Amino acid sequence: MAQLSETNVLALWQSSMKRFVREALGVENISTQQVKACDALTELVLAKIRVNRHMATTPREKTLAKKIGLSIMSGQGTGKDTFASWAILWFLVCFPIPKLPCTASSGKQLKSVLWSEIAKWLNASRIRDLITWENERVYLTELKGQQAFAIARTYNVRQGAEEQTETLAGYHEDFMLYVVDEASAVPDPVFRPIEGSMTGACNLALTIFNPTRSTGYAIETQRRFRNDYVCLHWSSEDSELVPKENLERDLARHGRESNFYRIRRLGLPPVSEKARSSR
Repeated sequence: MAQLSETNVLALWQSSMKRFVREALGVENISTQQVKACDALTELVLAKIRVNRHMATTPREKTLAKKIGLSIMSGQGTGKDTFASWAILWFLVCFPIPKLPCTASSGKQLKSVLWSEIAKWLNASRIRDLITWENERVYLTELKGQQAFAIARTYNVRQGAEEQTETLAGYHEDFMLYVVDEASAVPDPVFRPIEGSMTGACNLALTIFNPTRSTGYAIETQRRFRNDYVCLHWSSEDSELVPKENLERDLARHGRESNFYRIRRLGLPPVSEKARSSR
């Protein structure tokens, strides 16, 4: 960390997640959707910092500073888990004493997908000696995991709402990023502590999901709660990462109006049979 600060690299990375991904993680091919998300998350974080520090701000920055976070509703294969892993590493390395409580639709999704993505990009990166990766925690090595860390938090689907609410509860820090992966399948009570904990200088949430359900907190970040979030929508049809032949095959097999194609490819929530027949 000190060496990075002395060369002013850290300040440059703080001001651009996109630059961090390219220079620190060595990523050469960032999709158009991922670039826009990097820019959106950077703008959101910097707006919160500027407003909190009482710096000169624009009307847009004042509006952004009030947002809960960034919501990405996406089709499959667009690199959303990759983006989430980049965001975790950027926030962990570039901001002072951060805490990143992370959860997902299941323990398997959290450990086998998101935590695996973090390891993948970290192992080939410029910052690999700064970070320690463990099964449930990723942290700044020099702080020994006591202060600056990302932590994997799981919940039990059989638990009641009160117990599920505790999944992301109890964290407080000036710089804090909640990450909820495949959020469509995450029970609503898990989200409750996020809004209640937005008291620090730069506290925000990153909610990423394939819209497998038409109800629940995740989809409402794109509808009823969209004024509280910066909302992005990633269709697989617009992604350079999804082979066109896969789209053509799914389109031929299922049809554009099918729930399969809506959810998996267009990144749109399912429509009931009753709603489709009334069109």
